[in-house]
Amino acid sequence: MGFAITALTAAFICDVSAQTSGNVKPSNNVGLKSQGKTKDNPGSMSQEQQLKLQKNMDQHSKVLETTSNVMKKKSDSHKGVIQNMK
Repeated sequence: MGFAITALTAAFICDVSAQTSGNVKPSNNVGLKSQGKTKDNPGSMSQEQQLKLQKNMDQHSKVLETTSNVMKKKSDSHKGVIQNMK
């Protein structure tokens, strides 16, 4: 079961990462470079794009934190089992 949770969260992280990796496009489907702006400059993104990016980054952070917590609990459980066997 731990592997299934890890695989699911890893897939979700990959999905969220793809969404937040700079692939944000303006709503009119025109690339930022064609507008004479670079996608690396946060000032060139609309407020809506910045909010969407921030939301995706927050979601990504929560997934990483949850995954870390699950892995920590799993590790602690394994340590407890080993201690009980000694």
